[in-house]
Amino acid sequence: MEDTGFSVPPEKLNRFAALYSTPDGKGLKLIDAPDSSSYAKPPKFPRGNGGLVSTASDYFRFAQMLLNGGEIEGVRLLKRETVALMTRNHLPEHITSLGGGPVEFSNNGFGLGFGVVLSPQSTPPATNGSGFWWNRGASGRRMLVDRREQHLFLARSGE
Repeated sequence: MEDTGFSVPPEKLNRFAALYSTPDGKGLKLIDAPDSSSYAKPPKFPRGNGGLVSTASDYFRFAQMLLNGGEIEGVRLLKRETVALMTRNHLPEHITSLGGGPVEFSNNGFGLGFGVVLSPQSTPPATNGSGFWWNRGASGRRMLVDRREQHLFLARSGE
């Protein structure tokens, strides 16, 4: 992941996309320009709980590594057991909905950093109950990993 960090180096700012929003549903509004973005300079204190900026390619590689059980292109980054522990539900059985899932999952738990799909879902993206997800990011990106079907789904929240 060569294009992921807590800031975008000056030599890569020409590749950093502007972030737009449609707050009133009528047209685009610039909310983060590349040259004035908070990501255009290193943070005073990098946070362990967020604040990364990345490319779609790097995000996909990260998701693929998780789908592969901690390995990518023959390089093991995490133990298979670690990924299994991170993506297993750690909530008590009586808590069956956290909300905020990829497409309003009504039956999901939470692992160590990931939402966990507890039962098959028919709403797109469909999953058979073997998946986990991450639905965060300033620009609303989400990731759904279906281990049984070996599928990755990356999209903007709401899609």
